Amino acid sequence: MKRLCLTIASLLIVILAMAQKTFLATELGIVGDGKTMNTQAIQKAIDKLTAMKKGGTIVFPEGRYLTGTIEMKSNVHLVLHRGAVLLGSTNIHDYRSIEPKDAPKSSRDSDNSKLALLVCYKAQNISITGEGEIDGQGRALALNVDSVLYMTNEEYRRAGGGRPLEIYRPKIINFMFLDGYEMRDITIRNPACWTQTYEICSNLKFENITVRSRTYWNNDGFDLTDCRNATINNCDVDSGDDGICLKSYYKGYCCENIRVTNCKVTSSCNALKLGTASFGGFRNIIFDNVKVKDTYLSAIAIESVDGCDIDSITFRNITATNTMNPLFIKLGNRTNGPAGHVRNILIENLTATVPFLRPDAWAEMRIVSNEGYHNPHPAPITGMPEQPIEGVTLRHIDITFPGHASTGMKYVPLWRVESVREDHRSYPEFTMYGELPSWGFYVRHVDGIRFEDVRLRLTEDDMRPAFVFDDVKNAKLVDVQTPEADHDQIFWH
Repeated sequence: MKRLCLTIASLLIVILAMAQKTFLATELGIVGDGKTMNTQAIQKAIDKLTAMKKGGTIVFPEGRYLTGTIEMKSNVHLVLHRGAVLLGSTNIHDYRSIEPKDAPKSSRDSDNSKLALLVCYKAQNISITGEGEIDGQGRALALNVDSVLYMTNEEYRRAGGGRPLEIYRPKIINFMFLDGYEMRDITIRNPACWTQTYEICSNLKFENITVRSRTYWNNDGFDLTDCRNATINNCDVDSGDDGICLKSYYKGYCCENIRVTNCKVTSSCNALKLGTASFGGFRNIIFDNVKVKDTYLSAIAIESVDGCDIDSITFRNITATNTMNPLFIKLGNRTNGPAGHVRNILIENLTATVPFLRPDAWAEMRIVSNEGYHNPHPAPITGMPEQPIEGVTLRHIDITFPGHASTGMKYVPLWRVESVREDHRSYPEFTMYGELPSWGFYVRHVDGIRFEDVRLRLTEDDMRPAFVFDDVKNAKLVDVQTPEADHDQIFWH
């Protein structure tokens, strides 16, 4: 009987393998010469596969496969062999979006383009694997978008041009309501906008992905919006904007059960971020063993400014080398509705070095700074007077700050600490308060915060204290070390 069961199981495996059809792209009229437009041929092949009961696989051998928008569908798998490049068109008219009437709407999605090279809506069981590349040719595409807008949009011309808004520039990937997705061993590069966005998707797995996105503006590396059950492991991201960013655009949805592990991130914005879009929520999120370097804004940013709840978030074993700010936690309210909550945040085993000068000065495309002169910023953790942040633990922390503060700058003395503006409605970044009266941490409107085994160091002297606590309740500092100075290193207000 046991032998019969094994025989039946083996037959089922063979039958399943036979049902999963595999086709060579070049046998389907798809041409890899970098010149032939393959949009229709690739789409025809995908439609054929998804019509089969079990779907199938398209294998792309070495070559450059030029295409416009492709709609991915259920049970379709793309394999890009080494040397195979799925090449995005530089003509904006070759792109389209999927915006069905039954899709949820966001209160603030003017920056969330649905245009993309690869799109899908309400699909299941998709994968993109292999050692090949997806190249969006983003700079040429973005400049063509700019040219089209200038020729066809009078309002755009009157405004003097500038960078085209995100909604006009295609991403490389925009998938929505996808359940079951694997991307493995792929290099994805040169987007005209965000590299890849996954909206209200579930059961996602990213393994050994290389992202190179410094082509133009707004080049986020990963954007997961209101997704559930996702892992990002062993990925290498170099982005001109946010590196790995979790967003929440849709009320009633949230980012939940997401693990980011064993990754490397370089960013001219924030390396690891929750927000800024924060309507639904974030819970049960873990970042573990991530190396951050040369990052212009925050290594870690946690932001609720649109009414969402953020709960049970862990950042563990984070090394941030040459980043302008190690940590930023912000609870604000830029909507007319009630503010959200930020609770139960654990930052553990964080090592960081903060430079005095810009860490990404080497980058060709980077965020323009209009801050003017200022003393180096501390790491802010700030809630609201009527809605404090609740339950933050920082354990095993070692951060070196640059010092160099000068009274000749816009210096906020401790006797005037209440003059630091609240600023709950602005776009959140750690620089949003302007000058701050501490060099290490600035903590305001927090109920329950613990610093345990914390080492704060200075490269040069700083006349400000290491910590300023303003309207903070239930704070505990255990084994906290700061440089010796002729003034107190902790100030309470």
